[in-house]
Amino acid sequence: MRTPVFELHIRPMFRSIDREHMMNLFGDWFDLWSCDVLQEHIDRVIESLEADFGMPPVGKGGPWPPEWIALLRRWKQTGFKRLKLGSGSYEVFRTEDVVELVASFTLPAPGWAGWLELESRTEDSRTYALYFEEPDEPQEGSGEQVDVSEQFTGVDKLFVRDAQGLSQVEIPS
Repeated sequence: MRTPVFELHIRPMFRSIDREHMMNLFGDWFDLWSCDVLQEHIDRVIESLEADFGMPPVGKGGPWPPEWIALLRRWKQTGFKRLKLGSGSYEVFRTEDVVELVASFTLPAPGWAGWLELESRTEDSRTYALYFEEPDEPQEGSGEQVDVSEQFTGVDKLFVRDAQGLSQVEIPS
């Protein structure tokens, strides 16, 4: 069975209403969308989700299904796995209205995965993250060279967040 990953399996289960509800539930503020904060409060969150009064309440989307709670428990039991930010180089190409972002990177070892993920967008900008996922069972050897791309229109500003930080990538005219 695959090890749950915060960004892929855990974070998406917390809707904005769940986040808002949990911010004040215990008389102190904490953010369910923060991996570090969730780890710190994991036992209290699980207790609330399993409580007889059912969290979140029916009027706020209803209690979580037992499978979701089991997944949250498994994430805790398997060591709070999360994605890593990768490092790469970026090129941007424009053909008329279409912009293409190409990320080139070398994965750390066999079995790793890497991809660009859209983090946010506005009318005139996009921000991507370069994520790497470590395999559940590490393998020896060298990682492969990978190129991934994203295409979009209507963007004047482009940013990429990776292991080096957040950088603006120039879009050719």
